[in-house]
Amino acid sequence: MVTRAAEHARELAQELEEAGAKVLLLPLVRLAKAENIQPMDAALRDLGKFDWLVFTSANAMRFLAQRGTELGIPLVGNAKATPHVAAVGPATANAAAEAGFSVNMVATHHSGRELAAELIAKVGSRMRGTRMLLPRGNRADDALPSLLRDAGAEVTEVVAYSTEPSEEFDQSVLRQLELGNVDVITLASPSAFHALVELVGREMIERIARQTWIAAIGPTTAAAMRQFGLKAPIQATRATSSGLVNAIIRHYQSSELNGSAVSSASVSSS
Repeated sequence: MVTRAAEHARELAQELEEAGAKVLLLPLVRLAKAENIQPMDAALRDLGKFDWLVFTSANAMRFLAQRGTELGIPLVGNAKATPHVAAVGPATANAAAEAGFSVNMVATHHSGRELAAELIAKVGSRMRGTRMLLPRGNRADDALPSLLRDAGAEVTEVVAYSTEPSEEFDQSVLRQLELGNVDVITLASPSAFHALVELVGREMIERIARQTWIAAIGPTTAAAMRQFGLKAPIQATRATSSGLVNAIIRHYQSSELNGSAVSSASVSSS
């Protein structure tokens, strides 16, 4: 089961199908423009004052670039006005590179905390007073900007996009999940996990976790599950669609080698 927003589910679904899986689509979240875009517009108009542009997701990069285009403000191609770029992981870095950004740093461990630690180490003694623009989703936590500010950086946070629970999905797919007919649920963001909990309720999510493998795209999503009292038995080492697919494949290969059942129906995730 792929739970990504409909516009971003295609790549993951295709890779899973190529690996032999039967894919069910249950888009739990949808992405939209930020309700208040004035702070982002102001930052874009004054982009040249920032030393670093910090991307924690490909979505943040895309919405920022799209708004720059709408305003007629080029984000790339002007060396004097374009800050250094840091990305939380390879998927975000690849999306930024495809958009024309020159990516100066990619975190080796794909979480906001690790990105902060590695960025602080890279900038070093010049961190105090370094001006950073951090475009994010409306549900992002405070760990990254807090760590950067504690190190002396001047961080400007802007909401680049909004993540909301999806209201459009196939109820029959949800029914398959409730009946225990899904082997693996893929979660590509904490928002997707929270949306799933809101959709089915705590009692149901705990029952689902006892009969279905849950695969998290990275440590941030897995951490959101732990805060709820659940574990992600499958976790990608690289926070990309390919990384998630490879983690699922390795999990099933390991199950077969160990002589355990491929089905997760009798395995508890909590």
